[in-house]
Amino acid sequence: SNPEQIILSAAQPAWSPNGLKVAFELRHWYWWEEEPKYRTDLMIVSSAGDNLIPIVESGWGEAATHPSWSADSSKVFYQLSTGEPGNEYIRRMNGDIWSIDISDATPTS
Repeated sequence: SNPEQIILSAAQPAWSPNGLKVAFELRHWYWWEEEPKYRTDLMIVSSAGDNLIPIVESGWGEAATHPSWSADSSKVFYQLSTGEPGNEYIRRMNGDIWSIDISDATPTS
């Protein structure tokens, strides 16, 4: 059920080095207003496909993208940026790199 009619898509999967989890982008698109809204969150899921957990929940107009893992599989690194949907150049130029410890979901820049 999707009462808000938000279009969802998953992208950019990244396997943890220990092979136990996958981090990925969950893109939210809402096209039904005069000015469309978007946001991209980061999720992790076990390699078995269960235990889906949001690790970064961004606001509308923000994008948490390009997940990658630390060598010990304890952190996920990502870019947090703002910009217009579909304009990857602007997003790449104005974002900051963050990391999040997946054991307590505390982001640091």
